[in-house]
Amino acid sequence: VTLGIADAGADDIALVGFPDTLWEPVDGFARLVPLVEAGADVALGVFRADEPERFDVVVPDGEGRVLDIETKVAEPSSDLIWGCFAARVGALAGLTDAAEPSVHFLRLAREGRVATAFLSDGFVDIGTREAMARVGAVVP
Repeated sequence: VTLGIADAGADDIALVGFPDTLWEPVDGFARLVPLVEAGADVALGVFRADEPERFDVVVPDGEGRVLDIETKVAEPSSDLIWGCFAARVGALAGLTDAAEPSVHFLRLAREGRVATAFLSDGFVDIGTREAMARVGAVVP
């Protein structure tokens, strides 16, 4: 992520999704940007997952702020996962020091700087053969 934003200003907003995921709605990023413009440093796109233990689970409060992020735990506290985000470039500076993005996001969340927007139940990680088969792709 940091390589792609090297020349961006600290107040610019970066949009990040992962190339091995499929999700909806098509205007998902448009739902995240206003949260950053309103004061959050990071806005996580949140999805309901059938197998949340495979992902980084988000535990939001009633106002859409992140209380906790659980990274691939056997019995997660929620079935909500994050799968994309919008963030102020300056808020991403600590990503290189974190083992995973969720570690950095949790640090920011503890300062009240991370918001969420529920986007859909439609999220598929196609990064495994099993997942590709579930979406109907031909897997050799």
